Amino acid sequence: MRRLLTVEMRLGLNILRAVEAGAYTAAQIVNALNSNPEHTKKVLHLLVKAGYLDAVRGCRGGYRLGRAVQD
Repeated sequence: MRRLLTVEMRLGLNILRAVEAGAYTAAQIVNALNSNPEHTKKVLHLLVKAGYLDAVRGCRGGYRLGRAVQD
């Protein structure tokens, strides 16, 4: 049986759901999803590049949705 979603796609969808309510650091996302840190950071980078997430640098930085949920 074919997998409909790859591991990266499933993790990406879970990340988008997790950050829907605000801005979170990579560590907070890893803890919330109980996922591999390196794999999660790779998917976060891809989501930022695609415009789905915004990355904010600094001590109050983190990841947040890059566009409205309706888009």
